[in-house]
Order: sequence, then structure tokens, then C-alpha cells
Amino acid sequence: MEGEPSFTVRVLAEEPSCTVVFEPLATEHELVSGDELLIHVFGRSDRAEDADVEVARGDGRITIWITSAQYRVWNKVGAELGNL
Repeated sequence: MEGEPSFTVRVLAEEPSCTVVFEPLATEHELVSGDELLIHVFGRSDRAEDADVEVARGDGRITIWITSAQYRVWNKVGAELGNL
């Protein structure tokens, strides 16, 4: 993952708690109110019918589907979360 990201997504928790799910790997990260994640996505989808990223929200859960296998995630204090 060299160079600039193709795009960046920022998730900010405004509810008391929120589960962020990264698909298609089905990894999860718990956020509390005021927490945030910064996601840099490198590369784009190879298929015209796929969106580069899809975000769905509901019932204390945010699902982020990233078609590129190359992305990096940081929390609000700047620590990289390598297990997502």
C-alpha cells in the first residue's frame, strides 16, 4: 500500500455504543460515543457493477463493505488497528 489512498472514510460514533463491521472479512470493532475510525482505502473495485465502498447503518451497527482488499484503519488517537 504505497502512495495516496484512493479515498478515505471517517466513522464517528454519536450513540452510546456502536459496532462497526468490516465486510467481506466480517471483522468487528466496538465504538463508544465520541470514538472515531479513519479508514484509508487503496485501490478500487475491478468490477463496474461493484461500489468501491458501501455503508449501511441500523440498530447500533454500521456495516462497511470495502471491495478493495487493501485498506488501513486508525482510531481517534492515531493508533493503527491492524486486526480489522
